[in-house]
Amino acid sequence: NQWILSPTSSTDSSINKWCVPIHVSRCTTVQIMIYVSIVIPTFNRALLLNRSLTISQFQTLTNIEIICVDDCSTDWTRSWIIERMKKDPRIKLVQNLYNQGVILSRFNGVFSSAGTYILTLDSDDLIYSNTSEIAYKFSIMHNADINDYKASNIGKDKKVISDNWRPCGGSYN
Repeated sequence: NQWILSPTSSTDSSINKWCVPIHVSRCTTVQIMIYVSIVIPTFNRALLLNRSLTISQFQTLTNIEIICVDDCSTDWTRSWIIERMKKDPRIKLVQNLYNQGVILSRFNGVFSSAGTYILTLDSDDLIYSNTSEIAYKFSIMHNADINDYKASNIGKDKKVISDNWRPCGGSYN
């Protein structure tokens, strides 16, 4: 139900030659060990995706891949991602062949990932530049399969504006 676009050569300038559709089941080779796959599903959010994608690119943990899952956007989201792919080989595009919604798009990104661990973001999310590194090291240290962490909205006066985090229902260590 989706295609993965990935670079065939860093010197090709043509999008048709530079990005080759690869069926998900054939995407198994990885040249470096990928510690964390950052999965970002998106639909018509090119302007907001810039923030999430940029902060993902500047993570302190460098052995990452960034998988953008385009859920058949009707704006310029897909072409914008392809332009970013030309500048950073860690970015991959999973293009849904039809609109599947955010949860199935997230699953498509997870199924297409090569990372030992997966960090999911929405297209308008922001994380600290060391989030993937801290989460990865914590997971290794505690032999954890799942990390459940808290996010809060802090105002200028350093007070919590909203705290909509709910703890996981069980222990997954």
